[in-house]
Amino acid sequence: MSLAEHTIRPEEESPALVVVERVGREKALEETRAFIAHEIKSAIGPLKGFAKLLSESLTQSDLKRDKLAKYVQQILKQSDVAYEVVNRYLDYSMPFTPKLKLTDINQLLMECLNEVGAECARNHIEISKQFGQIDEVSIDHELMAQALRNVLLNAIEAMGHGGKMIVATRQEKDQVFVTISDTGPGIKPEHLSRIFELGFTTKLGKHGAGVGLALARRIIEEAHGGRISLMNNPDGAGVIASIMLPTGKKEKTDAD
Repeated sequence: MSLAEHTIRPEEESPALVVVERVGREKALEETRAFIAHEIKSAIGPLKGFAKLLSESLTQSDLKRDKLAKYVQQILKQSDVAYEVVNRYLDYSMPFTPKLKLTDINQLLMECLNEVGAECARNHIEISKQFGQIDEVSIDHELMAQALRNVLLNAIEAMGHGGKMIVATRQEKDQVFVTISDTGPGIKPEHLSRIFELGFTTKLGKHGAGVGLALARRIIEEAHGGRISLMNNPDGAGVIASIMLPTGKKEKTDAD
């Protein structure tokens, strides 16, 4: 057996390497817990301030209905923010039990684009569809829709106001590819290796950020055996997100 074919068994691993890997995992978990705690605290914190203002207003002799209504609306709005933060992390941590069914990816992309269409129109972002003729793939419709929406929304947020998003599909043998490109500022080279990390975000001050792409990768890779990558567009501005999904059908050969 050649060196390349040799598989290192757990008992053959260097004790020092095992310790380093364990410490690395523990550090990553600790950083994740700290990040989530910070996000939840930041989302819930303002509730106390609004509740205090409401309480003080109720003790005043000249109660003003419009002021009370304003505080109540702020409390309700911030409560929604807090729930959204919690729900995003629950989505990420949930175990996947995909219900696989043959699905037309082009049609699923159309559904997702319709959902984000209003956001694109509001921000004057043009959508270009370049769908190829591809086989159906075996996926969980709801999970994959969630992953695709997250990637689409990431592209939209990256562009801000104005730009163009190109969504394309193609097939190579037994693999279907989806590419989503934007005309935003791109990703700084030092951030490329961290873009799928849970909690990593360049969107400062936005609660719940740093989850969308991490969740998309879990859905695509862990639940469907696919791949996702992001790279800066070598031919211009922006980022290209590439998603590969296996069709589950093997290409026929002369021997078949």
